[in-house]
Amino acid sequence: MKNLILITLAVVLFAACKKESSPAKTTDDNKTLIIGRWYFTQDTVKQYKNGILVYYSTTGGLDIGTAYEQFNADGTYTDFFNGKASTSPYSLEGNTLTLTQSNGTESGQIKTLSSTKLVIFYDDNFVDGNTTSRTTEVAYLSK
Repeated sequence: MKNLILITLAVVLFAACKKESSPAKTTDDNKTLIIGRWYFTQDTVKQYKNGILVYYSTTGGLDIGTAYEQFNADGTYTDFFNGKASTSPYSLEGNTLTLTQSNGTESGQIKTLSSTKLVIFYDDNFVDGNTTSRTTEVAYLSK
């Protein structure tokens, strides 16, 4: 009986121990990690009209390997796509990245951010009369 109690106690103590997780990245960490030139390695775009997939691409029309986004410490970023560069402001709050462009702003959620890997998810919805459009994009970038 004494052995059964000791075994039960050992199992309970073992189960109660939990592995210490690494601390979550802070906004300051993200703001530091995002600085630099990020090359597109894949850009998955899906477009839906009234819930039906009408377009799918893993390049998003980009020159994969040469297209990049460069984020600067002064709050500006440069897009370089298909041989053309443009510079605009950006902001980063937590995991929400907001890019200001000539035609408005676009916000995405950072899914992964390390010193060498950046993954951003965008989800845009539009309603025009009887047509509902949705575009999702997952941008995979690396330094």
